[in-house]
Order: sequence, then C-alpha cells, then structure tokens
Amino acid sequence: MSNLSDLLPAGASAKQITATDSGSGIASKAPVVMSASGTVSAISETASGNSAATASQYDAAVLFYYGSMVYDPDTQRVVLAYIDTNNSYYASIVVGEASASGVTWGTPVTVYSGQTVNFIAACYDTTNDRVGVAYNRYGGGAWYAGYSIDGGTNTPSSIATHVQFSTGNEYYIDLAYHPGENVIVSVSTTMAYSPNRGKVSVARLGASSITLGNEEFFDPYGATVYPQAQSAFNLVYESNLAELIVNFADASNSGYMTTCVISPAGTGSATFGAYNVYVSEQSYNNTLTFDENSGKLLYTYRRSSTSPTFRGAAKVGLASGTSVTVDATENYFTSTGQAREQDAAYDATAKKIGLVYYVYSSGSETRFVDATTSASDYSVTFGTDVAAYTAVTSGAGAASLMAYDSALGKLVWAFNNSATSISQTNILTVANTTTNLTAQAFVGVADSAISASAAGSIIVQGGTVSEITDPFGTVSPTYGTPVSGGTSTGAEQYRMAYDSANNRVVAVYKDGSNSDYGTAVVGELSGTSITWGNTPVVFNNAATGSNGLDVAFDSNLNRIVIAYQNQGTTQGCAKVGTVSGSGTGSTITFGAEATFLAADTRYLRMAFDSNDNRMVIVFADITGSTGAYTYRTDYVIGTVSTGPDAISFNTPAAVNGSSGMYEPPGVCFDASENKILIAYANESYDLIVVNLAVSSGAGTPGTASTYGSGTPHQRYPFAVYDSGSSKCGVGFGEDTAFNGKFSVIDMSGANVTINTPVSLGVTFDGNAYSTDAAYDPDKSQIGVAFRQDTADGNKGGVVYGTISGTTSTWGSESLWESSVLAARGVAVVYDTTADKFVFIGSINSTGAASTVVGTLAADAFTAGTKYYVTTTGGFSSSAGDPSVNAGLAISTTSLLLNGDS
Repeated sequence: MSNLSDLLPAGASAKQITATDSGSGIASKAPVVMSASGTVSAISETASGNSAATASQYDAAVLFYYGSMVYDPDTQRVVLAYIDTNNSYYASIVVGEASASGVTWGTPVTVYSGQTVNFIAACYDTTNDRVGVAYNRYGGGAWYAGYSIDGGTNTPSSIATHVQFSTGNEYYIDLAYHPGENVIVSVSTTMAYSPNRGKVSVARLGASSITLGNEEFFDPYGATVYPQAQSAFNLVYESNLAELIVNFADASNSGYMTTCVISPAGTGSATFGAYNVYVSEQSYNNTLTFDENSGKLLYTYRRSSTSPTFRGAAKVGLASGTSVTVDATENYFTSTGQAREQDAAYDATAKKIGLVYYVYSSGSETRFVDATTSASDYSVTFGTDVAAYTAVTSGAGAASLMAYDSALGKLVWAFNNSATSISQTNILTVANTTTNLTAQAFVGVADSAISASAAGSIIVQGGTVSEITDPFGTVSPTYGTPVSGGTSTGAEQYRMAYDSANNRVVAVYKDGSNSDYGTAVVGELSGTSITWGNTPVVFNNAATGSNGLDVAFDSNLNRIVIAYQNQGTTQGCAKVGTVSGSGTGSTITFGAEATFLAADTRYLRMAFDSNDNRMVIVFADITGSTGAYTYRTDYVIGTVSTGPDAISFNTPAAVNGSSGMYEPPGVCFDASENKILIAYANESYDLIVVNLAVSSGAGTPGTASTYGSGTPHQRYPFAVYDSGSSKCGVGFGEDTAFNGKFSVIDMSGANVTINTPVSLGVTFDGNAYSTDAAYDPDKSQIGVAFRQDTADGNKGGVVYGTISGTTSTWGSESLWESSVLAARGVAVVYDTTADKFVFIGSINSTGAASTVVGTLAADAFTAGTKYYVTTTGGFSSSAGDPSVNAGLAISTTSLLLNGDS
C-alpha cells in the first residue's frame, strides 16, 4: 500500500515542490530538511556517547613537567605553555591546529631560558587577542609574558619584555582573564613568607606591552594552599556573575576544599568574598569548571578517607554577589579506585562538562566521562565513562591541560604517558545529541506522508500548511477520574480492544472474585470518563488467562474476538462476540468456543490483518513433561464469520523454526507493509523480530532479526503500529532493571531491520503483563503504559513518543494511576471516536479495577503567533537551539511558512 502523496501530484496550494525522501519515510505535516544531494528527510536527533580518538605524541622527546593549555578563538588554534623536561626544564609555548584525528603542532618557542621553571599557567585575553603566560623561575621570582598567535604559521610571538610580578617563588600558579576589568589575574602560593601565603596579582596586556598591577595576599586561616602539586589552585571566570572564582585545598585547615569570589578592580587591588569550606576533609586533584548552560559551578576532587579511599567526588555550586554556595550533596563518579590526575573543561557543543581522571587502582587507566549540572537545582548527572587512554597518565598535578576547541566542537587534552615518559595529546568527544535541523537546511513541511525513498509534495516558504494536528511534538496528558471496570475485586490479566463500529471499549480479564473465570465488560466514553456495563459477561466458566489472554477487533465484520488459554483443559481457545447496548447496559454476547490448539497453550497475543481480513494469534506451543518442557513460538490464522458468530482456524505453524518464548510477545499489523509484526524474547532473552505475510488464510514468516546476545536481557516486548509514520515500533525492558527501550522497525520484503533502540526514560516493573502500547492518530503519538518500578510503589505510568525516520523521541513519564497497581494486567487502548486513551489496571490493596481516560493536550496554534521548528520534528512558540523559524499561525491548525525570516 502506498501513501497518497506517492501517487498523486501536488494539490492546488501554492508554493509546493516535489522532492524524494532520503530513505526513512516522512510523516504527514512533518517539517523536513534538504540534504546536499537534494533529497529530503524528516527532522531527527542522533545520540552519541563519549569517545576518545587515538592519542598521538606531541614530541618524541618531551615529557611535560607542568603545563597549561588554552584555546585562541581568533586564530582557532590551541596554545600549550609547558615546562620542557628535554630542554633543561625551560618554559616553552607551542601552537597547534586540531582536527578530529589529532593536533598538528607548530614549532615550539622558548618562553624563558637560562633557569629552571617549575610552574607555568596560561590564559586567553579576549579583548586584545593575546595569550598571557605566568611562570616561576625557580629561585628567581615569577613573571608575566604575553604572546600573539599567527594562525597561518602556527607561531607564537612575544609582545613585550616579560614583567616580574614577584621577587620570590610563586608555586601552583593558575591564571584567568577578566574581560570586564581587562586584566589577567594570577593566583599562587608565595614562598617568601613563613608560613606560606596565598597571593593574587593582576596585569594588563596591551597590543605590545604588559602593565603590572597590584598584588593582594589572602589567607583565610593563616596560611594557604595544600603544599603539593596534586592540590593546586583553580581559577575560572564566571560569566553570569562576571567575576572570578577560586578553588583550592587549604593547607592551614587540614587540606579542606575552599572556594571564594575574587573581584579585581582593573590593575588596582582585588577584593575577596567569603571563604566557603565545602569539603571538611583532606582532598586532592581538584578541578573547577563553570557550566555555561546551567550557570552552575562543578567542583571535583578525590577524597582521602571516604570509602573506598580516594574516591572521585563532585559537588555543585552557585555564585551570587560576593559568595559561592556549594551544595552539601556529594556525587561520586568512581565506585572504586583512586581518581587521580583530574582535569575538566566545558564543551559548548554538547553543553556538558568533560572530565578525565586516572583510576590508580583499577587497571591503571584514565577514564573520560561527561557531567551535566542542573539549572533548577544542585544536581549533577554523570554519563557513561569510557577509556580516555588505556595506560597510566599524568598531568603534573592539577595543571589545566584540557581546552575546548570551538571550531572543532571537541575537547583537546594533553597528558604524559607515564609508561613511555613521552607527552601525548588526544581529541575527546563529549556525549551529545545532534540534529539534522539547521536554518539553511529547513525547506518546508510534507503535504502528506511520503514513503521511504518515494517522491512527495513539500510545502515551502510562502505556502500554507493546513490540518496540522500536532504542532508541539510530544504533548502532555490529562486524566479523568478513575472508575471501576465491572464488579470484580480480584481482576488481573487485563487486555482491551476498541470496537469502532459501536464506539465501545471492551475489556477482558481473569476474574479473581469469580473462580478466575474469563470475563468481559463493555465501556462507553463520555468526556473524560467511562461508563461500564453493570453486568460483566463470563465467556469461559473455567480458570482463564494465567498464561494467556487477549482481545482484538475485526473491523471487517465488526466483531470482538477473544483468544485465551482455557485452564480447565490448558488448550488454546477463542470466541467471537457482538457488542450492544449503551451506558450501564452495555454488554457483549458470544458464539461458540473454538479450539486452535488442543495442547498446552501459553503467552498468547493477537492482531487483526485488515488487508486479508484474518485474525492472527501468536502463542507458545508447550509440549513435554514437567521439568522438560519445549516452548515453540507458533502462530495460527483465524477467519471470523457471523450468524452465528464463530471463528475457524488453519493449522498452527512455527514462527521461527524451533525458537521458543517464555512470556507474551508483541504483535501488531503494519498496514503500510500488509504484514503482521511479531517480537518475542527467546530462551536467552534476545529480542527476535519477524514479519508474517497473510494470504487467503495462509501465512509466510519472513527472515527473523535478533537484537541482543543474552546479556543484557531484552524482555517483555510490545509492538505498536504508527500510521502517521507508516512504521512499527517494538518496545522492551532491557537488562535486569527492565529499563524501557524502543526500536523503530523497518521492513523490506521478508526482512526486518531493528533500528538502534532509544531509551524511554522509564523503568518497567519486572512482570510480563505490565506493559502495553496504543497509537493516537489524531496527534501522531504513541502511548506506552506500564506499571512503573519505583521506590514509593508500583503505580500506573505512561510515556508518550513520536516516531521520526528510524528513531523515536519520548517525553517525560506521567502517572495515570497514583495508587499501587497489581502486578498483572496493565492495558491501554485508543478510542478513535472520542480521541482519547483508556487505561486499565487493578489496585493492589483491593484488587478492584481502575480505569482512567487520558487526553493529550489540545493541539492548537494561537493565530498571529510565530512558531519555530523543534529538533524533534514538531513546532514550538519558543525558539530552540538552533533557532529555526517555521512561520506564522493563521488559524489553530494552519501555518503560513516563511522560513527563517
């Protein structure tokens, strides 16, 4: 079956073009982008994890003794100031051009020769486009130097004679530039006093000169920083506050971590805010990074006494006025081992902080992880760490050897390979979600759905798009008041179907208050509530459904079909029912029972093939004795008839050889491909997906595809068809925690492709009967219902999402039932007449049924309002990142496209 737009020419609306889809398919009214090749595709996001390129040597003979790296945005070069162990420990500076594979370095220039240098730091002066360098000549005082950078030759040039800011030694120097005061500021430990003292000095770089400013001493407890290179100063510019923040381990206070605000006044005297001791324990390897996205400060360090010893820890702070508030919550990014040699920088592309640390007692490896601080609270989230380098590394204590290259959009990191005594550099990519949406690539909106690789009509700038039903992408739900479904007080194994001919919802269940008999009840929606028939109907007067129960609607003959395991015989059976009545009188009558398998039948699910007008049941065919069962995944095709209502079956057959399943499968009908999609977990809990073509009552299974390798497990699958994107999706709980995942499924002939699953952002309860899904064609949204797995009780949750191309996007979880639900029997169905979801489950404490009607937020533009395209393929009245203008709303469902003007 083809989409209408594949067959018909563009309509009468002005400003349309015909374009070919890139291969993934495009939903109706979806905004699209054009590639360089001229094909169009739906807007999508792509997630990537943390990664490190292959490290390369900086110089075959050099091992950094101490170093500092900065980025020059004017020339788009990284600049490294370091102490060269191969050249008498003289200070050097070198310029490099970074690419995705590494850094190409220029010729080093000696900053100072004739005497050993033992500490060095650098910063970039954004006003004068200069690199400032501060260094200590061992035994001869500390000096400022300034360099201009030639991006063509990768050469640094000294701008003036170096200026001495201290006649004594200055240790653990760090440097930052304050653009508001146009000064570079150094913090250090001056060794000219006993005890040592903390010192702040300022200088101003001109085009060809360095002007020395004042110096100030600070000693919150009578001394200064912890006297080891592994615990040094961090000095950063906080752009929201427009002040500098210092971070250090205070030697005079047992090495406790301390922070404060430093406010320079031009080349005059700096002032200090209140000192905040935020870790009352000796700490080392401190870093401080300003998260420009959240406006928070991330402090990382390693503890000396926290179990396990030297564990990597972090806290989040916020600067305000002249003080810094650091939250008491301590977050750990290592579970074992010493987190030494930490270094961090903010990545403006990913809007996250990248952190490296050497795990001393766990494989001697340096790890790399992303960190995201929250704008709304003091939380920090660490991603999945990866190897930054699989050997022992060091960065000369707390020296800052990481910089963000804005031209490349990645982090550049320099380090020492402790095994070879050679310094190296590497390119680090922070975990990120990218989009194909740009203002230049946005071309318009699909007039109607376009199949994969087919040509279709695109409404472009100046044209009007009408009947847009989902302008905001994934939308929020509201719920009616829970009501009882039937009279049962012990119901479970709920399943539901929607009878579109009679506009009724039919729920089936195992009635715990009536000997576990199979029971059905009919409901009618009105507004946000549902009225159930007062008299539930028993369709099987024996125990039913512990191992299988489902219901579906035959839209050809307008009949309800129930398939179930008759536990009295363990056989697979089915009945056909006709819905009648209204309100509390709604009911259903059934024809005779038909048996489709005269053997033990379990874990059944079914779907109606509206192309061939057949009911397809997928089930586990159980043979063998107790303790030696064989579970084969089978299917059977049934044909419904009326007068009297009945169903007849062909001979069951295997879905995929002898492969078995041990819990209910996911089954749905793909109307675009005219195939039944089947997803199940095999004996190893790998996800198996296969399609089934039905023709005149016969079935032809396609080639199965597998996702997983036994670990982690993929369990409790469900399947749903999205008619807007003409795609099926399969969801499942991954690993032992049952983290929700969802994969878009592509079909081509007999083959299926399981696209990379994305996270639903939710955790399922560990029960095979506690997930279900339905599709809202009015708003192009999938609703995944589940019994959530939470510390405060397992309640009814739902998450809504949209398929776009080969991936999907999901909103936040919401609760449709705030009471704790029974483990078995969460179900959802969509009423296409009322345009509402219906959810059902049993309350744990009473066993009584709870039914809730859910409505997605009204899909309405506000006429006269400007709207933007979102990176998830929707529209929003707020500009996103990137900011791409869609057009002007001329009605609640129509948009006049005007591109990015």
